[in-house]
Amino acid sequence: MNVRMNVRMNSSFYKMSRNVSVFNKLCKDFTKGIRYNRNMRRVLNKKREVISKWRKFR
Repeated sequence: MNVRMNVRMNSSFYKMSRNVSVFNKLCKDFTKGIRYNRNMRRVLNKKREVISKWRKFR
């Protein structure tokens, strides 16, 4: 009986923690989204540079 109780408690705790982690992830994604647009341009430019260098090297 004690084990079953523990399992039930754990599952509810797991659900709660999962919701919290999802919420945190959403917040992170939102804050990232603002930076992401800036970073994405940089990343794309880097990729272009690397590709062009690689083509020249070939």
